Amino acid sequence: AEKYEATFQVQQKVRDESGKVVKISVEHKLSRNTVRLIRACLSAMLGEAVDDELIKENPAAVQSRRRGQKAMGTVSGTERQKAIRPFTDNELKTILESTVGDSEYGPLFLLLARTGMRPGEALALNWSDLDFSNRKILVERALSGGVIGTTKTDTIRTIDMSRELATSLSHLYKMREAQTL
Repeated sequence: AEKYEATFQVQQKVRDESGKVVKISVEHKLSRNTVRLIRACLSAMLGEAVDDELIKENPAAVQSRRRGQKAMGTVSGTERQKAIRPFTDNELKTILESTVGDSEYGPLFLLLARTGMRPGEALALNWSDLDFSNRKILVERALSGGVIGTTKTDTIRTIDMSRELATSLSHLYKMREAQTL
């Protein structure tokens, strides 16, 4: 009951703060792109709160509604959803549960599920790209066609690690170190 009450309080606080962000963006006449970046930042933070089980769902992850006609060559949210077809929560849970005992693939599937990294980016990671103390992952290369090169977007980025992912990868790291001794 206490956890439910705490979760409810966090969700209420998120709603209150989200309303303040909307009000500030209107009052200060922020550009659409600035508002989009603020929302993306909020969504990333709230995603971590979901991973850490502080809240049940990410209220900032809801797709925004577009008004008016869509530009030529753009894809609607519905069309994109049909094309991408991400795993459902139950499918993802089943996949992760089936790899729990697998010391090789379990951490990889958890990494892909919790970070949204492309498979080629995950396969090109080095241990030095992982910062366990700050729970960060540096993504600067990708494996494509058997060759390690730049990422698809030619960018370098840092991704946050959930506690669960950090624990899993840390265990794998220690296991690999023990194998090399």
